[in-house]
Amino acid sequence: MLRYLKIGIEVVLCHIYSSEKLQRWKLNLVALIIVLLFQSAGNVKMWVRSRS
Repeated sequence: MLRYLKIGIEVVLCHIYSSEKLQRWKLNLVALIIVLLFQSAGNVKMWVRSRS
């Protein structure tokens, strides 16, 4: 599941970076992805803590 998500993100990013018109949109998307990654990392830590 995670692997497919990663591949999907890579495909989307490649598609975006091939189009130069979407400069601002690119930055917003990258920021969003980073925020989501940090949030999911926090959720994983909480989950691991609650399991142990």
